[in-house]
Order: sequence, then C-alpha cells, then structure tokens
Amino acid sequence: YSCRGMNSLPAMDEYAYILVDEGHQMNGKQLDELLEYSSQTKTPVIFAYDQEEAIVKDENDSVLDDRLAGEKDYVEYSLTNRIRMNKELSTFIHSIVCPAKYSHRREYPSVELAYAGSQMELDILLGEFNKNGYVYIEDASDTTCKEFDKVVMVIDDKFYYDAEGNLRANDEIKKYSVRNLFHGLNRAKNNIGIVVYNNETMLGEVLNILQ
Repeated sequence: YSCRGMNSLPAMDEYAYILVDEGHQMNGKQLDELLEYSSQTKTPVIFAYDQEEAIVKDENDSVLDDRLAGEKDYVEYSLTNRIRMNKELSTFIHSIVCPAKYSHRREYPSVELAYAGSQMELDILLGEFNKNGYVYIEDASDTTCKEFDKVVMVIDDKFYYDAEGNLRANDEIKKYSVRNLFHGLNRAKNNIGIVVYNNETMLGEVLNILQ
C-alpha cells in the first residue's frame, strides 16, 4: 500500500506484521492512526526510516523520531551507514549538509563539480551531465525508493551556511530545500554531480570540501 494520498488505513486484519518503508515520510495523522491500530490489535509494526541526523531540525519535518520514542514497546536498531552507498559519497553528502560536524579531509574521485553563472550555462552543464549518464533530480520526492548510478543536482543562490555551519536555504515558501538536496543526492550509487548556480560563496564552500 502507498501512503501517498491515503486518508485512512486499508483493511489489515489478515496481516500478522506491518512493514513500513521510508517511514520518515509519513505524516503525523497517518502515523498516529497506524500506531493506534497496532496498540489495539497487538500487531507489530516495523519501520525502516532515516533519522536525517545531518539535517537541521527546522529543515526536517519528519515526525517519526519524537513520536516513536514515546512508545512503550519501541525497540531501535541503527545502521552505521547506508547499505548501498559507498563511504566516499556518504561522507561527501554529510559534509555538504553540515561541514563543521561531518567534514573529513579526503579525496572525492566520484564527485564532479561545475559552476553556472546564467540559466543558459546551467542548461548546457545539465545537458552535458545527462550525456554522461547522470540523472538530474530536481524534486527528490519524485525518486522515492529509486536509485541511480549517477545523480546530478543544483545548488542555487538560495543556499547558504549559517553561523553554526549548517546548510540552510532561503525559501519564499517552505519547501525544505536542504532536505530535498540531502535525499536527492542519496539516490546516487556511484557518482554525484553538483552544479552550483549563481552562488559564488557556495562554490567556495564546496571547493573547500573537495580540496
């Protein structure tokens, strides 16, 4: 069953267990209803989810952590790293989101960086990445549960680092751009491409991570 667009739980009486993938994407109403059902029927629920520790709290709208922590029979098992992603890319992604906390001096041969100062340059660069097998991700929610060998994403002029070294974004409408970038880059299995667009400050920050 897909939670997207679901207003109420389907009939689940025939099931002995409920498995929830990408649990961090559930909204509060869905989660409360599911936990209430589990409590009443004594049906175990197993969540697979990303705690998103690299994302600043107010950029992270997942309700799962706080809600599950209060459950009496809650048991947690944590993976030390991503199952299908190599350590190089995982370290790079965390370093982008929070350099002060996660940055490790190392080489990133699987990361490509480019800079565009205009829309025309951006279109040309994305076209070149596409020719080389990169999948351009604009909205990470469109790629949920999907993986690609190569992913390219854009860091534009709304991104910046705050005084604590956390990646932030100035959005006219709250779109959780940092969270979108984090999840989009995590769709990559082998290579990541970053195009910094009209943001020389962020270019310098990314270069500092790569050097």
